[in-house]
Amino acid sequence: MTTAAIAPTRPPRRQAALALLRDICASRRARVGLVLLILLLTAALLAPLLAPQNPYDLAQLDLADSHLKPGAVGATGMVHWLGTDLLGRDMLSGILYGLRTSLSVGLLAGLLAAALGTSVGLVAAYTGGRVDAAIMRLVDLQLSLPSILVALILLAIFGKGLDKIVLALVIVQWAFYARNVRATALSEAAKEYVEAARSLRLGRMRILFGHLLPNCLPPLIVIGSLQTASAISLEATLSFLGIGLPVTQPSLGLLIANGFSHMLSGKYWVSVFPGVTLLLLVASINLVGDQLRLLLNPRLRPQPLPPAMDLERPALAADPGKLLSVRGLKTYFFTRNGVVKSVDGVDFDLGAGEVLGLVGESGSGKSITGRSIMGLIDPPGRVVGGSVLLDGRELLDLDEEHIRDLRGREIAMIFQDPMMTLNPMLRIDTQMVEALTAHGPVTRRAAEDRAAAALSSVGIADAGRRLKAYPHQFSGGMRQRVAIATSMLHRPKLIIADEPTTALDVTVQAQILAEMQEMVAASGTSLVWITHDIGVVAGLADRIAVMYAGRIVEIGPADQVLSHPRHPYTSGLLDSLPHRAERGKPLAQVPGSPPHPVHRPPGCAFTPRCPRATELCGVMPAMQGDLHQVRCFHPMEGEP
Repeated sequence: MTTAAIAPTRPPRRQAALALLRDICASRRARVGLVLLILLLTAALLAPLLAPQNPYDLAQLDLADSHLKPGAVGATGMVHWLGTDLLGRDMLSGILYGLRTSLSVGLLAGLLAAALGTSVGLVAAYTGGRVDAAIMRLVDLQLSLPSILVALILLAIFGKGLDKIVLALVIVQWAFYARNVRATALSEAAKEYVEAARSLRLGRMRILFGHLLPNCLPPLIVIGSLQTASAISLEATLSFLGIGLPVTQPSLGLLIANGFSHMLSGKYWVSVFPGVTLLLLVASINLVGDQLRLLLNPRLRPQPLPPAMDLERPALAADPGKLLSVRGLKTYFFTRNGVVKSVDGVDFDLGAGEVLGLVGESGSGKSITGRSIMGLIDPPGRVVGGSVLLDGRELLDLDEEHIRDLRGREIAMIFQDPMMTLNPMLRIDTQMVEALTAHGPVTRRAAEDRAAAALSSVGIADAGRRLKAYPHQFSGGMRQRVAIATSMLHRPKLIIADEPTTALDVTVQAQILAEMQEMVAASGTSLVWITHDIGVVAGLADRIAVMYAGRIVEIGPADQVLSHPRHPYTSGLLDSLPHRAERGKPLAQVPGSPPHPVHRPPGCAFTPRCPRATELCGVMPAMQGDLHQVRCFHPMEGEP
């Protein structure tokens, strides 16, 4: 390999730093704040070089220059662009030196308060018990008092000075860090990786600062940026009151105080310019800190809105023999890195009482298909095309109020994690009764009877008593049974089950599959069972649809798809299933990996992994076949 063939790479830390900088600059407000903050920091660092004079060197001052207006020329011939104060000090020079002092106080106090508060918060969360209670009562006491009052009392005891005010600000602010870090560390301390660290006999300090602290850094960075701005504002307030820094260590607060008494006489510049500088400094820190808060918390991170576009609607007439008809369904996610075509033209029909198994690898678009039918796609996702008819009604034309009226009553969904259905703070009866009363008037007694009957139908014994329990009092399999029972309360026409048995052991999985089969047969409810395991739906589904890269590549009766797969991908999935006759032999697997979600190959997306691919596969094949359909130019032989 030649040297020219080796692409230069950046160190991972540098890449992460550049990525964070790009994300910060993605917001216009954050860009303004970052540029302003950099300019102010540079000005503070280079104050001795940028300032026209040392405003606190008495030899450089001339009383004849007292209260000169902005732009006036002094006795020494120097232009005072921002004017002078009572003693003839150049205001621009005073602001540069005062900015340096204010930033020094804010940054030093912020770092020391963060170090102290973080350590105390970690110890409180990890130790618990009386230590935690004692620390938190102290924090509560501190936070119940106004910060300015505590700082005034401390400075009255300590006196003036840079070190004194830094110490006072640390004492005032450490409690903010301690409470927030403790809250984050409490949730982290209960997780498995901390238990694993304990099982490895790691020391307390190693667990606290090597395992817990890194997971507390995102909120800590945000709090630090905001508390630094708060420390600068608090120092300016104290200095304005005359109890902060001495005159020999000026800050922006002192400069504002020096000109406050002359405001009414028209000498506004002495206070206004330092005040504007303080405002810009605090605002820039807050703008950058607010963007960091959004970036480091995925739940708050702004998502790009999908572009406005007309829905591509294929002509589809209602078929009385079909409960659900899906044609050309397309759901795209518009990200900063490109458009992810999660569902890119899905077609299938479902009859009343029929069970359809929707299978495929993770990322093939199965769950997004189910959520699109339910109308549960949030930005940056959007259904951009297709038609979904439920009993002849077009679901994609309904607004949120009307689709919400259908959910639970005519169409329901069972999620993979039952805790996505169950509220851990509410009893089972409360949640099931709410699901019933949301669709019409029903008495509490009647609702509880229906809920108990639903629990009994999914194999939960003593249903009346178990209704009074909370979700955490059930095992994983029992919670999933409760979720299934909740979905069946209104006997909906259609249930979409999104891998509801994946996290369960094989025995419970088989029981729930059998119970679902019985319920569907008894109630006439249609079922779309989404799973990545084609073996799970072998005895459940009437028909099987295989998805790959957002499209259905094969669909047909379950026995035909399982015994005579026509698409190479379906054959690969079946070959990867363990069989008793092949005990001792290595399992076959589909070579390669699914395509990149944004940059998919043209034509058939399975081409890079397909042993039967040819140049013809560079074009997307259409579905062919009647009862057993396949999307492939080179279908496998053996269809009966």
